[in-house]
Amino acid sequence: MVGPERAEQLYAHVSIRLLMCRKKRGHMDEHKRTCSFCGKVVDKKDSISHFDQDGISCTVCRLCIATGAKIFGMRNLKEDAGENNNGCPGAKDLKILTPKQIFTELEKHVIGQSALNKELAVFAFHHLSRAKRFLDGEDIATLGKKHNLMCVGKSGCGKSWSITQLARIIGVPVSFGDATRLTEMGYVGEDIDDILKGLFSSPKDKLGSVGIVVIDEVDKLVSRGKSEDVTRTGAQQAMLRALDGNQFEIFTTGDKRKSSEKMLIDTRMIPFICLGAFSDMDLCDKKSHQNIGFRRTASDITPQSESHLAQRIIEYGFSEEFINRFDNVHLINSLTVPDMIRILNNPNGGVIRNEVERFKCEGMNLEVKQEAVEAIATKAYAEGMGGARNLYSQLHTILKGVEFEYFGTGKQADVIVYADDVEGIKVRVKEYGNRKKKENGNSAVINQEEIGTAQKSL
Repeated sequence: MVGPERAEQLYAHVSIRLLMCRKKRGHMDEHKRTCSFCGKVVDKKDSISHFDQDGISCTVCRLCIATGAKIFGMRNLKEDAGENNNGCPGAKDLKILTPKQIFTELEKHVIGQSALNKELAVFAFHHLSRAKRFLDGEDIATLGKKHNLMCVGKSGCGKSWSITQLARIIGVPVSFGDATRLTEMGYVGEDIDDILKGLFSSPKDKLGSVGIVVIDEVDKLVSRGKSEDVTRTGAQQAMLRALDGNQFEIFTTGDKRKSSEKMLIDTRMIPFICLGAFSDMDLCDKKSHQNIGFRRTASDITPQSESHLAQRIIEYGFSEEFINRFDNVHLINSLTVPDMIRILNNPNGGVIRNEVERFKCEGMNLEVKQEAVEAIATKAYAEGMGGARNLYSQLHTILKGVEFEYFGTGKQADVIVYADDVEGIKVRVKEYGNRKKKENGNSAVINQEEIGTAQKSL
C-alpha cells in the first residue's frame, strides 16, 4: 500500500512529466509548436499535421512531412518498378512510342522539317527499344550497337528546337552541352565528363544510364584560324571513347579538386546527337537551283548526299575517325516563306500565339492580320539571317512601341497589326477601358478611339 504522502509525490512527479511532454509537443505557446519528430520549434502555420488521437497530441513540421514523403515515394517507386539485374528502376514506366507516333508529335511543333522529324523518330524508337530491354535486365552485349546522329543546318532552321521537343516526347533524361565550352581534359573549360554528369540528378539515378547527350555548336570544335587550337582538336579525341561506348569514372560534384566521390557511367547505352551550323560551308548543290528569289522552294535545292556531306565535314576540319562514329549525318533544310508563315500561325506554341498570351497578361487583345503575317515572313526570309529566330525579332520590332506606351499602365486596348500596300506594316491601337478603374468598381468604358499608330515599312 502506498501512503497518502507517497501518492501525492507520485502524482506531482507524473504531472510534471506530462507537462514536460506537452511542452515538447508544442502546447505551451499558443502560436508555437514543437515537432514531435525533430524537436524543432516552428510557427503554428508551419505545422502541416497537428492532431489528437486517444488523448495524445502530435505535431509534425513541414520538413519532416517532406522528408517522409520523399522516403515513402522512393519506396513506392521501387515497389512499383522493381529492381532488375542492373538495379535500374523505372523499366515499367518507360513508354515505347512507335516512330509514327513520335513523328506525329514532332510535326505539331517542328514546322517545315518532315525529313528531320522522321530521322529523329526512327532514332528515338531505336534508343527506347534498347533502353527498355536494358532496364528489363537483358545483357547489354545482346542489345546491338547504339546509333549516333549528327544534324547539320543553318542557324534558325530548328536544330535545337527539334531536339528540345524530342526530349519532351520520349521521356528519358537528355543532357545538353555546348561545344564552345568543350575542351580537352586538363584544360580550362568543360570536358565530356561534365556533360555526361548532366544526365544524373543524383549518383543513384539509374535512369540517366539510358539518357541522350546533345552537343550543340559542334562545328566550333574545329580551328578555322591560321594557328591550330590544340584544345579543340583534343576535345574531338576526348569524345571518341564516349561516342564508341566505354565506361567513364566521373566525379559526382562540380569541383573535381575537392570531390572524392566518383560514379561509373557506361556510354554504350547513351547515344549522342551533335548539332552544327557550319556557316561558312556550302551545304547545297548550287547547280540544282531552278528558281531564284522568293519563289525558290526547298524542292529546288538538291542536298548533298550523306557520304558527300560527311566528306565535306572532314574537309572542314574534323578528323575522319570522329565523323565515322556517327551512323548518319543529316542535312536540315532551310526554312521557306510558307514554312515561316506556318511557324507564325502555329497553334501549338507559335510565335503569334506566344505574343497574344503575353499581351493578354497586360489586359490587351493582340490580333495579327494574315496579310501582315505574310509580310513579316517575307521580310524575315529576305534578310536571310536567323531563320525562325528572325520572326521573333521582326514581330518585337513592330510591337515594341505599343509595349513601351501601354505595358504596366492597366489600360485595356485592342492592338491590330495589318499590312498596307503603300506604307507597309502598321499597328493600330484602340483603347476601350482601364483595368484599374474596373477593379475599383467603375464599369464605365472609354469610347473607342484610335490613339496611336506605329508604322514599320518593309
